[in-house]
Amino acid sequence: MNRSVRNVLMTAALCASPLLLSQAMAATPQGTSFTYQGRLTDGGAPANGTYDIQALLFDAAAGGAQVGSTLTFNDVSISNGVFTESLDFGAQFNGSSRWVELRVRPGASVGAYTTLTPRTLLDSTPYAQALRLPLTETSSAISGLVTLTNSNVSNSAYVMKLTSGGPSNNTESFVYQPVLIADTNDGNGIVSLVNSFGGWAYYGRNEGSSGTVFRGENAANSGSVISIDTTFATNSSPVIDASTMGTGRVGSFTINNSASTSEAFRSTTDGTGRAGMFVNTNNTATVPTLSATSVATGDSIPNGSQENGIAIKGESTGGFGIGVMGKGVEAGVFGYSGTTGGAGVWGKTGGGGGDVSTGVRGDGNGAGTSGVAAFNNFGNAIYGQAQGNGSKAGFFSGDVQITGNLSKGSGSFQIDHPLDPSNKYLYHSFVEAPNMMNMYDGIVKLDEKGEATVQLPAYFEALNVDYRYQLTCVGGSAPVYIAEEVSHNQFKIAGGKPGMKVSWLVTGTRNDPYAQYHRIVPEVEKAPADKGLYLHPKEYGQPVEKQLGIPAGLHDEAVRHMKASGVN
Repeated sequence: MNRSVRNVLMTAALCASPLLLSQAMAATPQGTSFTYQGRLTDGGAPANGTYDIQALLFDAAAGGAQVGSTLTFNDVSISNGVFTESLDFGAQFNGSSRWVELRVRPGASVGAYTTLTPRTLLDSTPYAQALRLPLTETSSAISGLVTLTNSNVSNSAYVMKLTSGGPSNNTESFVYQPVLIADTNDGNGIVSLVNSFGGWAYYGRNEGSSGTVFRGENAANSGSVISIDTTFATNSSPVIDASTMGTGRVGSFTINNSASTSEAFRSTTDGTGRAGMFVNTNNTATVPTLSATSVATGDSIPNGSQENGIAIKGESTGGFGIGVMGKGVEAGVFGYSGTTGGAGVWGKTGGGGGDVSTGVRGDGNGAGTSGVAAFNNFGNAIYGQAQGNGSKAGFFSGDVQITGNLSKGSGSFQIDHPLDPSNKYLYHSFVEAPNMMNMYDGIVKLDEKGEATVQLPAYFEALNVDYRYQLTCVGGSAPVYIAEEVSHNQFKIAGGKPGMKVSWLVTGTRNDPYAQYHRIVPEVEKAPADKGLYLHPKEYGQPVEKQLGIPAGLHDEAVRHMKASGVN
């Protein structure tokens, strides 16, 4: 059968966009199908019978690219040339023009389809014209201009998806192809509310190799870029919960204005919880859980109200509060300074309370632990300075053990005075000698021959050499003398009267392995760099700048403290 066919578009109705549905229709979302009605002639006369029809959607009147799939309708009944079909190409209408191309053949046929020309332009309905891009609309509504609800509870069901076609290699310092801009003269630009359990008020995802999920800018005022208020919160969920499964940062906070005096990040709480917590559960991590860097310049060591150059500052104003507390296997708090005069960890206290108020505090609660440990292979492991009246460079309550040499300007013991222990102290000076001397003494009673053997400790000869003796008679006089010198840890006294008491004193010079390798040299030249400096400049009438023994990096700060204490 040889037929010629042509089509005439009688009416074409596009479905209304869901954005413009009335409240009554909102419960049943509109689909993507629309009604297409046409008139087909066969041999110049209105067609009658059954025909197979194919409908295709294109982005151009001729040529171009097909959009969506091909729709096929078999054995369509046509009477007097008129036919009506529901076409559904899916969500293929983004505001760009679309053309329908029809192909027909007689029904129950396996022959080729005849393409009808020209293609039919799908005109816009009046309401649909409001959705043509670019979309710009203005209206007034108390409950919101656009209300979108997705009743699908699936985790992948989103309410709105916005995509920007901006450049993939954006090297500018700002994003100039934003997905969404909220501009308001007063009030909130964007408000998002989630009433369901486990939902997100805002969810952002970046699948690119760079860029950020969220960026906020505040260019016109000094307010906060992000402000989150949970005044009406009824649970203990975090205000911000950020996580990443990638290799990038969870959060990055930067102030690029050198004149800014604000914090890049600040956390405050009035509750019983933490203002901030940083946890790394990867026990093979090679980077710090919290890293803070400051490149600002300030005093060699911050003092007073000057706090330039501090990477981390911990402050607690409560009773027995702790400014910084660290807990770790290798180091709870690690501080490092690579500059002259810098401080890896700086603690300061301005409160009273005697020895209770401390700038830096360390506690060791387990057996064999140390509250504070300091190591230095070249300089001072711990440096302490005190110049004020009654102040101490160090205070130790309890036993103190020193495995190396102890050098001091003077030494004494301090005890409660035996005659008035509640009101007075008693001081005695240490015995000083140019060698490493040990002293042993006692009283012995002479036998009927006027002799006595004095037994010394079993370790005496192993510990000492160069023995010295002193003998004093008690209750009388006699020509007592050392009859036999020390041998087998004993010596013999003779020349006295029977029953006489003799007070004896024996000294020795230490000869243990440590003493052999660390003999005291009484007179030593000062190093060239130390000449002209004094351990005690004030006592020699010299200014405080002549103080010897201060680490080079702390010299200026130490002198400042000494002068502030009245030391000139």
